[in-house]
Amino acid sequence: MATTNIQSFAGDVEVAGELTVTGQLNSTTGSDKVKLTATTASETDYIPLSKGTTGAQPLYTDSNLTYNPANNVIGANLSGNVTGNVTGNVTGNVSGSADTVAFTDRDATNDTDYIAFVADHTAGDKALFTDSSLTYNSSTNVIGANLSGNVTGNVTGNVSGNAAFATNATYANSAGSATNATFATSATHANAANTVAFTDRDTNNETDYIAFVANHTPGDKALYTDSNLTYNPANNYLGANVPYANSAGSATNATYAGSAGSATNAGFATNATYANSAGSATNATYAGSTAYATSAGYVSGGICKYYIKYVTTQRYYPSSTNIHLYDMDFNYAAERSNSTLVIQYSFFYECHQDRAFVTYVNNSYYPYNMSNTKYGVAISTYDHDENDTPQTTTFIVHYAPGTTSNRTYKIYSRSIRNASQRFALNRAFNAGGQYSEYGISYALLQEFAA
Repeated sequence: MATTNIQSFAGDVEVAGELTVTGQLNSTTGSDKVKLTATTASETDYIPLSKGTTGAQPLYTDSNLTYNPANNVIGANLSGNVTGNVTGNVTGNVSGSADTVAFTDRDATNDTDYIAFVADHTAGDKALFTDSSLTYNSSTNVIGANLSGNVTGNVTGNVSGNAAFATNATYANSAGSATNATFATSATHANAANTVAFTDRDTNNETDYIAFVANHTPGDKALYTDSNLTYNPANNYLGANVPYANSAGSATNATYAGSAGSATNAGFATNATYANSAGSATNATYAGSTAYATSAGYVSGGICKYYIKYVTTQRYYPSSTNIHLYDMDFNYAAERSNSTLVIQYSFFYECHQDRAFVTYVNNSYYPYNMSNTKYGVAISTYDHDENDTPQTTTFIVHYAPGTTSNRTYKIYSRSIRNASQRFALNRAFNAGGQYSEYGISYALLQEFAA
């Protein structure tokens, strides 16, 4: 390559091939091309600029206008409008209008972030502010703030803190005097608490307190509890002093009393209608012992349910060794699986002697195996004249269902000599005239809570 020392030329100079200049190139007047070299180095380079927009111009640089080829970042202070997309991070202050702002997904980040807000809602450029009390957690989806004024729309999830006097405090923990506090954890004086969430406590062995209101009139009411009104889910016991219950002292009529003391009339005592003690009851019907009755078997808790069936049909059943008295059939589902059923049968009937009444539940004998023809829960009364004037027999059986499922209860008249004989219910064998003697038979079932 030839080397030439050139002082100056008048007019245009054309150089064939590459022009290499050693030393300082003071002027590039008239040159419109510069050879560029690509680089990806992580370094600070300075972007050339000129004072004019056309023609040959001298080039300048500024220490504040830089570029790093490795990370593709321009360093500069920008003013005026920026069109197009701006990617990467912007440091420093940005003035003017920003049509869009880049957001980063933080859906599952368990931290406290601060919500940005502006000073007013008018149009135009505004500064963004944050406050330590206005927060958001991406992991729990919870906004932390104190709310005042009206909240419109649906609020889902849990609201912590108090929503006093809220118009609609759906799911609020405490909605004092709320107009509509649907599902509020605490809705004191709420005007419309449509539903209250309940938790199953069927088996907890503990003392819980029953809520009640001051009166039964419509409208908003406060809920109250009393230490004497309790319930234990484990044993299904209510604790309370109620009429007809724990102690009737010297009551004139202590039906259902827990203790009837010297009651004048303790009907069904031995539990004063199942009272624990009938004391010196004047009239202790069905008591284990009339004077000073103390126990009626092993039943405790009293009647929780009963059923009665009256049969007025006059029926003449065909002769058989084992006659199904189907008019007396009934179905019953116990209230509790551990209760005891006491069934009293009363028959107005005509039949031959030497016949027994046999009872079934779901086609199985009860209360014990009565497959032997000589067994029965009651025997028909000897009747010297089997053609007129029916007789009455009353007897009681008991049964422990062990389930709350429906059961079918039946009764049969069976010959203890395996003889085919007849049976007339609510009438005599003969009909008409002086034989028109009709009656009623019934079955009374009482279920006792264990």
